[in-house]
Amino acid sequence: MNFGTLLELINASEAREDDENFKNAVDYLFEELEAENPDHFAVRQYKKYKLAAGKTAKSIPRTAQQTITYQNMYKDGICRVTDHFFTKTVVFGDINYQLALNEDKTAAFEFWCDFYNYFDSSISLQISCMSQYANLAEMETVIDIPPHLDEFDGIREEYDGILKAQMAKGNNGRIRSKYVTFGIEAENLRVAKPKLERIETDIINNLRAMGASARSLSGYERLKILYQTMNEETQEPFIFNYDMVTRTGLSTKDFIAPTSFDFRNSRYFRMGQTIGAVSYLQILAPELSDKMSLVGQNGRIDMLNAVWRRKEYERFCNMCYLLGVSKQALSIRMLRLGLLGEEHLRHPNEILDIVTVMLGGIEYYRTRIEDADGKRVALYGRTREELYDKVEEAKRQIEECSFRRETPTVKEYCEKWLLMQSAHVRATTLLDYTSKVKNYIIKPLGHMYMADVTPDDVKLAVLPAAKKSESVYRSVNMLMKCIFYSAEDSHIIDENPTKKLSAKGGVPQKTKEALTDEQVDLLLDSIKGLPPYVFVMLGLYAGLRREEILALKWDCVFLDVEAPYLSVRRAWHTEHNRPVILTELKTKAASRDVPLPKCLVECLKEAKENSTSEYVVANSEGEPLSYTQFKRVWQYIVTRSTKERTYVRYVNGEKIKHTISPVLGEVAPHNGKVTYSMDFQVTPHQLRHTYITNLIYAQVDPKTVQYLAGHENSKITMDIYAKVKYNKPKELAAVVNGAFGQ
Repeated sequence: MNFGTLLELINASEAREDDENFKNAVDYLFEELEAENPDHFAVRQYKKYKLAAGKTAKSIPRTAQQTITYQNMYKDGICRVTDHFFTKTVVFGDINYQLALNEDKTAAFEFWCDFYNYFDSSISLQISCMSQYANLAEMETVIDIPPHLDEFDGIREEYDGILKAQMAKGNNGRIRSKYVTFGIEAENLRVAKPKLERIETDIINNLRAMGASARSLSGYERLKILYQTMNEETQEPFIFNYDMVTRTGLSTKDFIAPTSFDFRNSRYFRMGQTIGAVSYLQILAPELSDKMSLVGQNGRIDMLNAVWRRKEYERFCNMCYLLGVSKQALSIRMLRLGLLGEEHLRHPNEILDIVTVMLGGIEYYRTRIEDADGKRVALYGRTREELYDKVEEAKRQIEECSFRRETPTVKEYCEKWLLMQSAHVRATTLLDYTSKVKNYIIKPLGHMYMADVTPDDVKLAVLPAAKKSESVYRSVNMLMKCIFYSAEDSHIIDENPTKKLSAKGGVPQKTKEALTDEQVDLLLDSIKGLPPYVFVMLGLYAGLRREEILALKWDCVFLDVEAPYLSVRRAWHTEHNRPVILTELKTKAASRDVPLPKCLVECLKEAKENSTSEYVVANSEGEPLSYTQFKRVWQYIVTRSTKERTYVRYVNGEKIKHTISPVLGEVAPHNGKVTYSMDFQVTPHQLRHTYITNLIYAQVDPKTVQYLAGHENSKITMDIYAKVKYNKPKELAAVVNGAFGQ
């Protein structure tokens, strides 16, 4: 009988699930043969076949779906393989072993051993490493970073471009994934489910303890993996949901099966148009060492050479010993699996051009290598081994030199990052960034190389900022993270040391309180006719920021129209104590037209009649105020408050500190024109806060308040609105009682 005849007999051996007494053509054929010769060898063997345990005839697969040997895949990821065997799968990420410190390697290996030892004989285990074609469109959607319409959109766009470019040229469109599949025997699904979930939780916790990400796969995800594995030749996406099984009457196998399976060749098999092969590796070693586990944890050997890569060669030899195979056989297998780059087992010296030369009557071995600048340098040794050692040391020094050249210091990269930001942020914002980067990042870390900075270095560097206000700390924290994330995106560093830097820190800011009507009247009476009067009026009755008031020109103040208003179009800031007026405002919302109340109109009309400057608030020369000049103007307010303060006087050339504690209503001892008339303190921003608060008290709707205040983000307005309008327990008590009918 030939193989073709055997296949015909198998195809004719039909079996029916619902009819145990059904006879096929082969049954009738052997009945006829038995009638002729009851003792025929074929008849006796066929009777044994029919009496075999289980459903032998029914178990012979005749379709691709029958070849896939599981019964059902449930939505939660549990797979019923047989009547009493159930499995689940966990996907996990890479474990960085080779680049870790020795103590981390030891800990990782111990965790890995504990992980293996966790599974007793009642749990079946399979660890799979799979390489599959990726859906590039789907991957682009996953890594796409949408803009947030802020100053960091440039960074996001650059990062997004880097990710997509790297994806386009990396791995030939393939992705690698690692899975742990485990199974148990159980009477039924109800019994198996809690046991599998308990094992799943332990596996995920063990993997996470090793530093690997891990999660359980759903039924859909497991089916998708099977589909991608068995249909490599197609680029069609996996289309499936569990409702389709109910609607169509098909099984889950119908959605994942390839067009065919072909196992006729003993060396390979076919799934559709995909050709595959299986190799069997048996480890007979009495123990498992971490040298062997490297194969399963990114343990690729770049070059196998007994001379130039001694450590890797020794590791390779240990693997051969543990596996009980020859070096040549293992190297061939590793080359096929992509775990070996170059193999120089037979001729390890071929990679160097070595000659012998006579120097001073002594024979030396000589070779030439290129240094970091590309120049050829000659190296000499009395023996080959000595020359090899010198070449190794020279290569190490060259790599170190190149590393230092390619890796900038923190100071160098911070300066480069600030230069990149200059194209995206306002000049004033850039000045603020520059100041904070210089004082809180470059000062403590500037001398270090970017790749040498550790998380501990970062935490120590931000300690001074943690002693400042919350806003300063948040700003420094943000800058630190942006700089190191940018360096990571540019592949200047491999690991970002700021990933776990806490965003919480700094001294909590005191609650901002608006001035009361009595305090406003007292403030204005105290400074009437003094330099800060117009500034204070603009803050109280127009809600302008300090930089908006000091940049305000008369060409933006419209007093003679039916409804007087002013336009905010410029902003003031200083560079080296010199005023600079910008047309670029803090935000787009800062550009606005603000209506003026009558008291402010009258104040501005009077100021304009007496003004000789184009600026509403100017110095004696008609120019905008410098920072020092503004501080002097504001001192007119400070000196009239009862705030305790210290000043310095020189007596006979000696500097003496004096502390004064003003008493309300008294006249200043050294200036009879100053009376301590205010028992409260005032800041420039408090004037604007008072304006916004008064609008809310006047029942102005939040969107109008947001516009008049020039807030870009409505959250700022609503925070103030909620605090002012609803922080009144007495008034709210009636509202709450009414809501509950009391």
